[in-house]
Amino acid sequence: MHKIWLILLLLISNLAHANEPGIYFWDNQEHFVAGENCTVIPEEQNPFRVAHNEAGVSLLGEEGNTLSTLPHNSLVKLTEQDGLKPENSLNIEVVGLNSESSVSESARTQRGDVGFISALNLRPMDDYTFVLTKDAIDVEIGSGLLSTRATVWQLVSDTSYYRLKCRNMSSTRHYLLFRILVADNKHTPRAYVGVSLHETEILEHIATLNLDRSQYIFRNLMQNRPLIEALRNSRVEVENEVQDTFNDPDADALGSMTETFSDPEKELLDTRLMICTQQRNGTVNIREENLTDIKFRANLGEVVTVFQDFEEENSRTREIGGRTYTFIRVSFIEREESDQTEGWVAQSFVKRGSDCLAYNRYHRGNIVTEDNDPDRITSITDSDCCEFPLNNRPTHPYTSGMRRFEANRSGGRRKHAACDLYRFINEPAVAIASGTVISNLYYFYQGTYAVEIEHPGGYIARYGEITGRRATGIRPGLEVTKGQRVGFIGRVNSGCCRPMLHFELYAGTMEGDLTDSSESIFQRREDLLDPTNFLLRWQEMKF
Repeated sequence: MHKIWLILLLLISNLAHANEPGIYFWDNQEHFVAGENCTVIPEEQNPFRVAHNEAGVSLLGEEGNTLSTLPHNSLVKLTEQDGLKPENSLNIEVVGLNSESSVSESARTQRGDVGFISALNLRPMDDYTFVLTKDAIDVEIGSGLLSTRATVWQLVSDTSYYRLKCRNMSSTRHYLLFRILVADNKHTPRAYVGVSLHETEILEHIATLNLDRSQYIFRNLMQNRPLIEALRNSRVEVENEVQDTFNDPDADALGSMTETFSDPEKELLDTRLMICTQQRNGTVNIREENLTDIKFRANLGEVVTVFQDFEEENSRTREIGGRTYTFIRVSFIEREESDQTEGWVAQSFVKRGSDCLAYNRYHRGNIVTEDNDPDRITSITDSDCCEFPLNNRPTHPYTSGMRRFEANRSGGRRKHAACDLYRFINEPAVAIASGTVISNLYYFYQGTYAVEIEHPGGYIARYGEITGRRATGIRPGLEVTKGQRVGFIGRVNSGCCRPMLHFELYAGTMEGDLTDSSESIFQRREDLLDPTNFLLRWQEMKF
């Protein structure tokens, strides 16, 4: 996937002016250390999470037993632990306890406790702000600043996260960047502070506020200038670099690999090799060179060639679950997007077209009739419907924060009419079901575009905030199949948000434009539907 990174080389000596925030990193022993020759690097992953459940969040042991209870909206970090773990849970370590809690002292989790939490009870940290309470460490942030107590901490997540790297800090640490605000000036950060996963004592005593509550208490909190703009007065060099430093435990696990090559040498010499899965809508993980990180996904029938450069290693093995698998390096010769054309795939998923049963059954000649189509549906409410509109899980829950349907917009004057599915720029958006394209690719919002497709039962999906690049076969009147690419994930030009697919759903019981500023608080046509439960079901079916 395509990632354009900005590396901001900050000369700290030029940030010493009275009205400019200082750059620091946190050390449990030395406290706030002024950064020297620091680099601020955009970062895609953030291992901090907020434990969310108003009744308290259970910290589980390996057998699913409750060890203790975290106060609602406490702060945790994702970790990797050996051994078993309860189903649908993630490994965590407790960082800070929310002071606003009804959990009894005897049952309450303590900072540093480790265990497992249901993935459903974890929220992204960037949906919240944190106020350091009276029990927090009482130290100054640089010269002339008040105590850390009562300061407001907000993770910097303008269009990405950011990590701090300074000459005088450990080269092996990654310090996620926070903006710090104080009571006498709730609009302009007084400092930027990097916090490492290994030293988080400053966040031990917190009062957690969701963004709606934060905006009520701290007016215009969300109107802080993006980081790049805020540092515009300093001397900044802009370069391109790819960084992906955190291994996100939320990433999809490797799928089942049970097939084998009958004649590997012959297959590698065949130029009509393709991705072969056992299911019509199956996808395969294409991995980075380290064989751990997922680069993108490939669909059944995509044509590949196998690298045969004798000067480089083009076949590797990796042990997974006590079994050894062979990965080969392939190129996707028919892909238009230049950032998703090469990667490593399990050898068992590459076959000749003539040997791929699923391809010959469903896609040979791209002819699928109603009589032989096992995926034929009559409505998106059918139990067999539909395809989740992304090829990967969203990086953030679309059921919370500003991404959820009905979230406030424009200070509450209107409501959000979609679910925002965060992923990465230029990744494909795919059709949830078969259907007919009913609109041209058209300008939608802040430099992004949209396309509308009518699906079975008359339901209409608007795939919004995609790029202006037209996907093949997406023109008014043309038919689409389930899982077909309909566009590519874009990013609004205001700098407010991460790349996303803005997904709207309509019952199709009315006519006219989908956007109607005179209708309701959503400013949409009256047959607008909440897509949340549909998306949750489709996501569960796909991933």
